[in-house]
Amino acid sequence: MTIECNHSPHWNDESSIDDSEDPRQLFVARVTVCQGWAIHGVIFEFLDGHRAGVLLTNSGWRMSLTDNDIQERGGANRWVNVAPGDYITKVSGRQLRAASIYLCHTLILEFASGQAIYFEGGQQDWRGEPFSYEVTQPLLVTGLEFGRGLSEEFPNRGYCKGVIGNRTSIHLPFSKPMVVYLPDSFKMQIFRVTGIAREMDAERKRQGRASVGTDAWWKVLGYLVACLVTDMLEEKQQDASSDTKGSPLS
Repeated sequence: MTIECNHSPHWNDESSIDDSEDPRQLFVARVTVCQGWAIHGVIFEFLDGHRAGVLLTNSGWRMSLTDNDIQERGGANRWVNVAPGDYITKVSGRQLRAASIYLCHTLILEFASGQAIYFEGGQQDWRGEPFSYEVTQPLLVTGLEFGRGLSEEFPNRGYCKGVIGNRTSIHLPFSKPMVVYLPDSFKMQIFRVTGIAREMDAERKRQGRASVGTDAWWKVLGYLVACLVTDMLEEKQQDASSDTKGSPLS
């Protein structure tokens, strides 16, 4: 499920949670921007290798997100790596002025780790009004939404509308209320562990011994989920490194 977030990022409360996504499709591995006088391309590459984003020609037509097209538009040498498990917490920058047909003038991506990625177009006369989108959790950002027509005066003017993402807690510190937002595969393992924990506590009570207790079991589950996520990310990072070894664009 893809959710668009505007000035105050939000999701539809009536929408269902998407448990079908492979978590590796949701974690950004690296980001690049294609820019000249303005930003005309923003591409995210994910841990599973697929890409998402927008890349425009000088005339404003969409291009593919292949290595060749990204290189043609000057983004091949601008890839910035994102630490495994890190995620976007804020998107800000500057819109375009006048009738510029591109995406935006300035773009800043801020991550939970403190990393900030900054891109800026070269034509300062095109630098427009600021925009800022705080990401409300649980939302894992998987892209940016761009549009045309920020004002009636300039109907073709490009601008950044907000962020899009998936409602999930796979990227967040584990807590009991967040279990509902985990992928099905993770929830099934948690349910198995909680069932075993209840049986163990019941047996301890029958033996006249103190139970481990709910709080302690949830701490154990937190470690379990953290290990599952870490293993998944490290495995995928190693696979990606092997796949891109020797590539001039890696």
